[in-house]
Amino acid sequence: MFAPAQFAEFVVPYWDMMYKGLEATARHLHSELLHVEHLHHLAELNIATFDPSADQYVTPELLREHCPVPFTSRIQSWHIRDHSPAELQTMYRRIAACGPVSISFYMKDVAEEPKIRALLEVARELAP
Repeated sequence: MFAPAQFAEFVVPYWDMMYKGLEATARHLHSELLHVEHLHHLAELNIATFDPSADQYVTPELLREHCPVPFTSRIQSWHIRDHSPAELQTMYRRIAACGPVSISFYMKDVAEEPKIRALLEVARELAP
């Protein structure tokens, strides 16, 4: 939640100390509310994979263009609730075109099964 101008001073050194203190062999980061201007620090911190979760400021397209490390993406529960199976498939394809290392989603209610089937169909279609 630190602005990009303060991030290098007030966040980066402490995250680095945390990872070193944990003796992390691979550094993975789940963080929301980052902006494009924060992303270059991920390489500086040797982050192996960045998970933006539901970050409102970085889209998969922005991550493709500006994230210096591999990133994940997800289809949120409210997307599944509010979109049709066809819309979800389109969303999955759009996200996949941006190159995340994974796209996650989950079923919150058994009534969502047709939507999850539609997502799994396109995920299998696009799998290497």
